[in-house]
Amino acid sequence: MTRKASPTIALFPEASFGAALNCVGIAQALRAKGARPVFICHAGFSGVFADYGFQEYQLPTDEPLSESQRQSYWQAFVRRHLPHFRLSPIDQLETYVAPTWQAIVDTAVNAEAPLRQLLARLKPDAVVLDNVIMFPAIAAAGCPWVRVVSCAETELPDANVPPYLSGLGVDDPQRAAFEARYLAACAPAHDRFNRFRADAGL
Repeated sequence: MTRKASPTIALFPEASFGAALNCVGIAQALRAKGARPVFICHAGFSGVFADYGFQEYQLPTDEPLSESQRQSYWQAFVRRHLPHFRLSPIDQLETYVAPTWQAIVDTAVNAEAPLRQLLARLKPDAVVLDNVIMFPAIAAAGCPWVRVVSCAETELPDANVPPYLSGLGVDDPQRAAFEARYLAACAPAHDRFNRFRADAGL
């Protein structure tokens, strides 16, 4: 395979400033090496990447929300769940963590068709995804892709790292109970995502 002199790398961070600015740093390094980084951005992030000199492509979605509702969706979601933050990490699994995963699956489902269309138009040489969920459209884009884990590195299971979102120590005797309850609470979202993935050809 011949390498392009200036490959187009599409960066697709989740709609948070941590992921967005992490990808800006990656894009700056790619640009310094001769690549052409471009950004796929969610509603509310238009202009963020252009301020750093990168071309942006707004991701339309199939969500039945107005533009202002889309821009404030996650802020409203967190506000609704503020009382749950007073609970212990294990008691937040059913009240906050599981609904969050369901909402994240919703975003992937709603973005799928528009993202496929956008990637087909862009024809990137590679995609950089910084998100907690995979988008089948990226795997189907016909180019290499990489997932950056900048949001919560502890989501990658490791016996030497406390369980994701647990607040536990590495050797806490409650570890197995937390992990089992986490899997049970999140199983409906995982099952729904896996059905969506299969329907999308993955």
